[in-house]
Amino acid sequence: KFQKKDIKIRILTDPKTKKSRGMAFVEVEDPEVLYGLLKLHQTFLNGRRINVERSAGGKKNSETRKAKLAQYRKEQEEYFAEVVEKILKEYKDTGELRDDELDEGVVELCKRHAGPVVRAAVAEYMEKGGRNMDNPSAYLTFLVTKFATEGIREDK
Repeated sequence: KFQKKDIKIRILTDPKTKKSRGMAFVEVEDPEVLYGLLKLHQTFLNGRRINVERSAGGKKNSETRKAKLAQYRKEQEEYFAEVVEKILKEYKDTGELRDDELDEGVVELCKRHAGPVVRAAVAEYMEKGGRNMDNPSAYLTFLVTKFATEGIREDK
């Protein structure tokens, strides 16, 4: 559990209108909170898809900043891949998903999306009997794309 003092938020505003530019910087000290926030990448907030990525200070085009951002993105991609592997393993361990059921293409697609998107897509895949369709991988691809584009609806 964390307290408000553990998180600093700076909302970017237009200097003339003082309205939000739709971006914010969030500073956290706790790595668990950081990864909790990163899990929200490509999810929806108030009907809009949000991107949550680590930032690196410094001049916009400096090589040091570019290298830091590249490293942060690589770490985030690795984290997403790890989360997706865990999600798929859970379904395989229960026997709901067979080892050979999905092709590598859809697995790689899943690894490019945040855990909540993949979890929702796989849950609907199971619920709708995806393994019994002519092309299960194509169906899961459709679902991942759908949830990534439209968001995850809580009323489902």
